[in-house]
Amino acid sequence: SPALTTEYNAIYNTVFASNTVLTPTKTESGNKRSVAPTTAQFDAYGISAGQDNIGYFILAILSFRQLKTQNPSGYTGGLLLIDELDATLYPAAQKNLLKVLLQKGKELNLQIVFTTHSSDLLNYLDSSKAGTFKNSTTFVGLSSAQGVVKVVEGFSALKAVLAELNHDVLEAIRPTKINVYSEDNEANLFYKGILKSKTIAENMELVF
Repeated sequence: SPALTTEYNAIYNTVFASNTVLTPTKTESGNKRSVAPTTAQFDAYGISAGQDNIGYFILAILSFRQLKTQNPSGYTGGLLLIDELDATLYPAAQKNLLKVLLQKGKELNLQIVFTTHSSDLLNYLDSSKAGTFKNSTTFVGLSSAQGVVKVVEGFSALKAVLAELNHDVLEAIRPTKINVYSEDNEANLFYKGILKSKTIAENMELVF
C-alpha cells in the first residue's frame, strides 16, 4: 500500500541518512523471501548486503504494522529476534538502526532482542548519548574473563564485556579487596562467624 511504501522509504533513509526514492520490490531466491529496496539506478540484484539486510528488517517491522492495522482490537504486540544486528552495516547505520528499532518497538509494542559483536554499537550503548535507549532496554552478555563462561546483566557490566572483546584490561574489573580492620583476633573470628556470603568474603582483606 502507499502508506507502507512511504514508511519503508522513511525507515531506509533514516538508517542510511539518505534521501533515496525507493520502489520496494518483492524478491525470492532459494528459501529467502523479502522486499528489496530498489531504485531507478539498481535492481534487487545490485543492492549491497547491508541494503538487503535492512530490507528484511523493514519487512519484519511492516508485517507487525499490517497486523496492527488489520486487527487493532486483537493486536497485542510481538517479539522480533535479530541475529548479529550490525552485520554488513557501517557504524553510523548501526546506530541509526537502533534508533529506528526503539521508535518502532514503542509504536508497535514490540520486544526486540538482538545479538551483536560490534564494539561501535556497544560503545554507543555505554555512552551518555544512549540515555533514551538505556531506559527502554537491558543488556545481557556472555563473559569468559575468569575462565568460565557466565551470564552478565545490566549496563554496569557492559564496560567489562567491551574490555574483553578488545582484549583490554580495565581498572574497574580488576579485583580490588577492601581492607577490614578489627581490634583483635576475637573480633576477627566473630566477623568470620557472621559473614555468610562467599562473594563478600572474597572481596575483603582482614587486617588486625
